[in-house]
Amino acid sequence: MKTLIKFENQKLNELRSKMLKDLDREHYAILYGKFHRVSDDTCIITIKDQKYYEKGYDVQTIASIHIGSEFRAQCLSEIDQRIDVDTIVDVHTHPFGKGKPFFSGVDTDDEKTMKEYLVSKGDTIHYASIVLSQDMYNARLWEHDGKRAFPEKAIIKTQKVSESMPETASGSRNEPTRFEMFDRSILALGIDTIKAMMNDQVVTVVGVGGVGSIIAENLIHMGFQTINLVDFDIVEKSNLNRLVGATYEDAENGSKKVDVIAAHLKAINPFATVSAYCRSVFDSDVEKVLALSDWIFLTTDNYSSCVRVQELAFKYYVPFISAATNILVEEGSIADVRGEVILVRIGDGHCLNCLGKIDKKELIYETHPDPEIRAAMVQKGYVKGHDVKDPAVKTLNAMVATIATDVLINQYTERQKDQFVIIYENNEAQTIYEDEDCIKKRESECHVCGGKNG
Repeated sequence: MKTLIKFENQKLNELRSKMLKDLDREHYAILYGKFHRVSDDTCIITIKDQKYYEKGYDVQTIASIHIGSEFRAQCLSEIDQRIDVDTIVDVHTHPFGKGKPFFSGVDTDDEKTMKEYLVSKGDTIHYASIVLSQDMYNARLWEHDGKRAFPEKAIIKTQKVSESMPETASGSRNEPTRFEMFDRSILALGIDTIKAMMNDQVVTVVGVGGVGSIIAENLIHMGFQTINLVDFDIVEKSNLNRLVGATYEDAENGSKKVDVIAAHLKAINPFATVSAYCRSVFDSDVEKVLALSDWIFLTTDNYSSCVRVQELAFKYYVPFISAATNILVEEGSIADVRGEVILVRIGDGHCLNCLGKIDKKELIYETHPDPEIRAAMVQKGYVKGHDVKDPAVKTLNAMVATIATDVLINQYTERQKDQFVIIYENNEAQTIYEDEDCIKKRESECHVCGGKNG
């Protein structure tokens, strides 16, 4: 069983700060989470809330704590009354040392009793536990096979690598120095950054057209070792002005975009794992792919897929970067050239919805099951005609794709401050700037991301 315990941005830092402030005593807290069974052998727990024990311990020494049953009982009662959580996660500290924390025999007996108690009640509440040292963690999910309770190892995932902690049972790591192709990148970014990108990082590109294919190529050049490509479209001759890795023969054969791009990436780095999914984002198999990603690039050209990807990103706590371009042509002349890159991390308080990036009328058109109603929306001018292809050129795609890739790289280097909405324009002069007003003017309260403005 693979179990991931996932935190919103900066929430693990908050937990560590509060629980490890006093390094002379152990401390205890309970997290509320939502349990997701992604597959038969994979589950994800997304942490929704943190409850700190503040009433004073019955026993608190350098090596043990005892809090009695009242605090746990109150938390279990609250979970029963909430619809957004169904999991309890015990957290305690081993603050007196650095290095590998462990679950003691007392911890194991206590947690096993807790799991068996939940099962005996017929309760559907899931149960996990975490122990923190000053700089490492150990975590596990408790399961029950109908006869006995037993623990399975769990891995903590954060929105940014810099917030993560090494876990006790960390496995081997790839050494990027074995690949000569990354030597120059190491000189620029540092070996620690390259290692962070290479190890245990899964990046999924949804939509491998003009922007997405360039992003995918950028990722393989930057050193990412596990890349997923999602797109159900095929290569056409009209794609060849901007699709990286595609050939005239691919267009004539109607080759799948994901297969063409995957082959291109593997030719660059045969050691990388590149998976191609010629499927819609509404496919259940794609849901699992997105759920188990560390980052998603969203580069599709319709609103329904954007909404779906964002929905899954917030469900499974996967940060994503949206990248889009637009060329406005009026009376046969270019009136506006621009692109937009949006960084969305779970817990930052903004998303495509509250930023006003989802055209509700277009979304209704794309998703309404009645073709007559969709046709009427076009006739009445609610949406633009969908039989006309949008203009596209590789130079604009390449600029926006490069900015989007750089936004991701900055999540590892943290060399620059985060810019959540970046605009690229190429009109009177090329310009790149942060759209701060977009963040300030977002909806007052968002039902998608929970963000509040003002």
